[in-house]
Amino acid sequence: MQALLQSLVGSIFLLSLSVAEDEFAVQYYDKTSVYGTYDKEKKCWSEGPDNPELPVSDECQPASVQLKLEYLLKKNPAVQNAIKEKYLHCDKSYYTPVGLDNVCPSTVAFPTKVKVYDTECYIVKPEKQCISYAKCEAKTGCLSSNDYKSTCLMDSFREFETWIYCQTCGFRLITLKLPQCCSCNKYDTC
Repeated sequence: MQALLQSLVGSIFLLSLSVAEDEFAVQYYDKTSVYGTYDKEKKCWSEGPDNPELPVSDECQPASVQLKLEYLLKKNPAVQNAIKEKYLHCDKSYYTPVGLDNVCPSTVAFPTKVKVYDTECYIVKPEKQCISYAKCEAKTGCLSSNDYKSTCLMDSFREFETWIYCQTCGFRLITLKLPQCCSCNKYDTC
């Protein structure tokens, strides 16, 4: 089905931000990581670690945009059906355990906009595409120790096949890699 959809809407844009790619970059190339600049010889951070800037936002879509997308979807039944199919298999279970304090508090957010090649695009029917990400609170010293530094960072990046609409190129299917939680990480600085 994905091959059919790709042929209908054209090429897929890939927005990459994954831990595996990050480890590969540090191991085989320079000292750049998605979280900052890591010196693999000294095993320390010269810049960072900091949360990367995500290409998405969760601002409310204006009613005019929602109406325009709804109109355009009616003219593109293949995209409309693909989104309906995604919603049928959506896992909507989000819960917070009672009685436990999270050392890296986060909130679940649902993206509505995405930046693709410096163009702001809208995520089509975000509530039906089951796309979510964790917004981490900026918190350093999440572990109480004088021996090392610690900070909360985005973690557990997950890929989402996402239908978007851009004014310049219409409907596109892209892959978003978004964090699903935040975790406390210890580190050394150079």
